[in-house]
Amino acid sequence: GFTHYTSAQYLPPTILDASGDAAGNVWVAGHDGLYLLRPGADGFQRFTAADGLQDYHVLSVAGMGPDEVWVGYEGLFGGLEDNDPEFMLKSGGVDRVKLSGNVLSSTHYVLGTPPDPNSVDYKNGRYKIRSVYTIRPVLGGAHDGDVWFGGNHGTAMWNQGLQETEEHRHCGINGHDPTGDSILMTGDFWGLAFDAAQNVWIGGAH
Repeated sequence: GFTHYTSAQYLPPTILDASGDAAGNVWVAGHDGLYLLRPGADGFQRFTAADGLQDYHVLSVAGMGPDEVWVGYEGLFGGLEDNDPEFMLKSGGVDRVKLSGNVLSSTHYVLGTPPDPNSVDYKNGRYKIRSVYTIRPVLGGAHDGDVWFGGNHGTAMWNQGLQETEEHRHCGINGHDPTGDSILMTGDFWGLAFDAAQNVWIGGAH
């Protein structure tokens, strides 16, 4: 059977994602915060920036080990793409969160390519993935512990072996803007999955 939860159990009116961790906790991305249902509890507990999270809307979650979860945020956009102010360029991103009792501890990661004076294209870095819609951890196999993120402009990954995030190239198609000029069309990436051969399947707006 099903158990139905509502605002009476402190569940948010907007639910964008949900995931369980290895301790049996259920985590919910509620836009206005991160919500937790502990095993045997009769209601949800809400966490916000006051508890150590980032001060952005919560879009996605993925449970990991006991009392551990990845949290994806909604970034800020000024409409100037790479010329947005730095606080927007490095907004959103993800947190790796650990729960101890009622206390959260988190490590924040900006999803981008850091500045590199030797780079041809990204001397000043590249920070296009700000909103994280989908989080998929790799469980088992040669890439166990890696975590993939689907965002507003491609994908990124937590590399467990290197203990760092990596921005990945994204798929796109050649299209045309309203003036007829050729452009590379990309967009929101919501679909992430792994097959039995450990290939990564990616679905995006275009």
